[in-house]
Amino acid sequence: MKLRNPRRALLAFIAAVALPFAAPAMASASITPSLALVPTSISAGATQSLGFDLGFAPTTGDSPNDVSVTLPVGLLPNATIDGGACLLSATPATGCEVGTGTATVASVATPVSLWLVKAPGSSDLAGAALVEGTTASGTVLSTAAVDLTNLQIVLSFTSLPNLGISELDLTLTNLRAPTSCPATPATVNVSADSALSTTVETTSAPLTVTGCSTLPFTPVLTATATKDAGDDNVLVTTDVTQTAGQAADKTLTLAVPAAVTPNATNAISALGSGATVGTATATSPLIPIPLSGKVTLTGSALAPNLTVTFPAPFSLVLEGAVNLNTNSVTFSDVPDVPLTSLGVTLTGGANGVYETACSPSSGTLAGSFTGQNGAAATSNVALAVTGCPTSTGPGTTTAGKPTTSGTSLGGLVKSKPKFAFTAIEGKNAKPIKTITVSLPSGLSFSSKAKSLKKGIIVKGAGKFTYKVSHGVLTITLSSPASMAQVTLESPAVSVSSKLAKSVKAQIKKHKVTALSFKVKVTDSGKTTTTLTLKLKPKS
Repeated sequence: MKLRNPRRALLAFIAAVALPFAAPAMASASITPSLALVPTSISAGATQSLGFDLGFAPTTGDSPNDVSVTLPVGLLPNATIDGGACLLSATPATGCEVGTGTATVASVATPVSLWLVKAPGSSDLAGAALVEGTTASGTVLSTAAVDLTNLQIVLSFTSLPNLGISELDLTLTNLRAPTSCPATPATVNVSADSALSTTVETTSAPLTVTGCSTLPFTPVLTATATKDAGDDNVLVTTDVTQTAGQAADKTLTLAVPAAVTPNATNAISALGSGATVGTATATSPLIPIPLSGKVTLTGSALAPNLTVTFPAPFSLVLEGAVNLNTNSVTFSDVPDVPLTSLGVTLTGGANGVYETACSPSSGTLAGSFTGQNGAAATSNVALAVTGCPTSTGPGTTTAGKPTTSGTSLGGLVKSKPKFAFTAIEGKNAKPIKTITVSLPSGLSFSSKAKSLKKGIIVKGAGKFTYKVSHGVLTITLSSPASMAQVTLESPAVSVSSKLAKSVKAQIKKHKVTALSFKVKVTDSGKTTTTLTLKLKPKS
């Protein structure tokens, strides 16, 4: 059916069908959505068309009003058609068609088409205009918002014309298929309400993806490291590239060489503060412009994350778990989005989160990757720190002393003492190997093995051993670490009744005397530093 004047024809059509669809009582109004996909199976990573036959079976006088179609993760539209110009205009333009089909009313199928247009809202990826007829000049019936929700594309049509639409049969073009092939197929989900009922009805249809094992997967890693001129912090850049048409990354691990190590002091300061520690860029064959994002440190001191965030409308968050023991970061559950480049820059400067002692000044940055299709790949790159001195002598980097943070003392009044601190390696110094603790008068270590095991806790430094000799606790790390969070509590530590009563009285008078703890930190080079921690009991 070709409409010479779409707007006039549409109005005439509404008039023709209005009487049979005179609204009955609200209680009987309803729709029953159904969905059929054509084809029901698609090839992994391929660019292809997919038919969506939406049935609504409206009761007399009713019609679908708001309709949302949620695509499986990895099934993505191409926003680069016509060079990205389609996203600049709210009006359909030639060259921006992304779908064709029919809308059925009273058993009469009318041609419609779908066009990529400017995003209706600032947080939307794009818009999809449903047009009566097959040309860009046809009447726009509704413009769907195209959004990225939970890493899935959602097309949301609102306020469709109340025509008694019984079927909307659309074939979408330029869709990029997922690159994972789950044993249980993912589904296309549809939700809809009607003009006369706000009750949301749902339906779904499975979509099988095949051929994942034939997809290539050859990511390539490049990196640089540049030492600051005025301090030992380092600007680090990494870039992972892939050619278009490959399986997307699912996990990636970057193991940083010993030439570049975390600046524990700066990292702890930035952790959870929201402070930006770097920038990120990404390019995709489906997006017309490069994406720009930021890098922050999230999580906790024991389980920090390097978080890469790209803002709306192309919302994407990549969270990498930092392993301080292996000096590596692992990004798991990366979304199935084709990226031809993913670059991360960790800034240097006074607040840089990586530093170098220039000893060694080079090493290998090792990349391990797993694709959405299950394929494994590695890519290693030689990383030499630019700016390190070429010889010893004046200006040679000096190792700093270890420090502590997160100190606390409490529980003395109730005879449940708890002393905690975090030991951090010195700047440009070797990692921590042993920690010894001497308690102040009135506090003592238990002589019972079970009590010691229960009350000596070390986190963030891997496996460890301990022993108590002549009232001094020695903790030995199995592998040297940049930091260790130590907690010593009851029953491993006990408090005398005299000290407990004294602290209680001091707290009541708001005049609490600090207790002195002697902590010795020895690094893997056998350099020992003695730290005195003076803490006022809080309870």
